[in-house]
Amino acid sequence: MSSSLASQSDSAIDQRPRRSSSHPHGHRSRVPPLSALSLQPYKLTNLPLNDNLVPEALAILADSRLWKPGKLYNGTQICTHTLPINSSGSSGTLVDQLWCCAKHEWQTDPPPNTNIHEPTPTLYTHLWNKMSKNRIPSQRQYIPEIVSAIDIKTISRSRSIWSVSYDFGSPLSPRICAMLQVLKLIANVPGTRTGIAINIPVDLNDSDENLAVLEDLGVKGRFVSIEHLKEYEGGRIIEWRKILCGEFGGLIPRFCVRRSMPEKLAQDAQRFLQWVVEPETEVKEEREDGELKLQTKW
Repeated sequence: MSSSLASQSDSAIDQRPRRSSSHPHGHRSRVPPLSALSLQPYKLTNLPLNDNLVPEALAILADSRLWKPGKLYNGTQICTHTLPINSSGSSGTLVDQLWCCAKHEWQTDPPPNTNIHEPTPTLYTHLWNKMSKNRIPSQRQYIPEIVSAIDIKTISRSRSIWSVSYDFGSPLSPRICAMLQVLKLIANVPGTRTGIAINIPVDLNDSDENLAVLEDLGVKGRFVSIEHLKEYEGGRIIEWRKILCGEFGGLIPRFCVRRSMPEKLAQDAQRFLQWVVEPETEVKEEREDGELKLQTKW
């Protein structure tokens, strides 16, 4: 790409909130009780609306700026926090779960002889296209544990149902995660563009269409993930954040998942950041009944 890239620390971005120093061991969360984001799989007949999911995701993203900085993994720092969420098997009871956050920033250099206050649109467009187009199948390029990604059902341009199979190697059984994916470009004005991707678990067995037969075999895992790409300072700073909360399923103790999740997110983030700045590869697109279908062969 023509734009040069450089990492930028949080201290250089004055508009964003700072982590409070009054709570050395964390902070009191400002996130309201979650009702749409849930680890309890949704029935396909009762999926939450984008208008409910997106505000909750944005509230967690804002709160994550105040989370306690955690361990460095090969230069990538993961912030962690405990937030209550409706958990699988909890019968509607909110259960404290570990949430992990990875982040990265790019600083765009304006081309020569241009007004320094003019935003540089090329970099954000590239990053958002890489992040959003054919998103779940593309994750196999930087999450090596993904074996397959099945496009179960397209609901609308911003909503689709997927089933993803993961292989973490022996002695663990393969994990299967069925999910609703929400992709939304919240703001599309250069200099303030904001895009978000949300995944929440769904139950394909509870479907009149018998969609569960399309899934691979494996132990059911569940996770909530939020990815956010936003411009600051008129587009000179672009920030990416990914927040993850999950249950591995099976007989894996929760403390093992809590201990391993930050490092796994750091590894995935490092591979993602290498992949996302690479040139885009051509993706075959076709339209069916007015909906955009993205076909990828691995």
